[in-house]
Amino acid sequence: MSIGEKVRKIRKEKGLSIMDLKEKTGLSKSTISDLENDKSSPTIDTLQKIADALDVDARDFFEDNTEKQSANITNIDDLLEEFPEGVYVLRRASKKLSPEAKKQMIRIMKAFLEEDGE
Repeated sequence: MSIGEKVRKIRKEKGLSIMDLKEKTGLSKSTISDLENDKSSPTIDTLQKIADALDVDARDFFEDNTEKQSANITNIDDLLEEFPEGVYVLRRASKKLSPEAKKQMIRIMKAFLEEDGE
């Protein structure tokens, strides 16, 4: 399931329309629609706004409810294989980061991998 499909699924489970999500996030209707229809890739900031509005963890957009794939992830290559869209979003966002912020992002990713691997 793509990030966009996951956003749509969670939004509908919460009983919200695109207009409701627009009001809660401050994003445009077209931004949300394009994301849900996989016509655009969201930034981390956009995903966080949507996660906050839906009252979920942003990691929920990358998980498969039918199978806990993250339990099989032990390194970055596994992460890329299991969540290519998520890695793409991280790569896009990292281009704007300072070298120290990039190091911090890597530490955070490693912490997620260690947490999920337990």
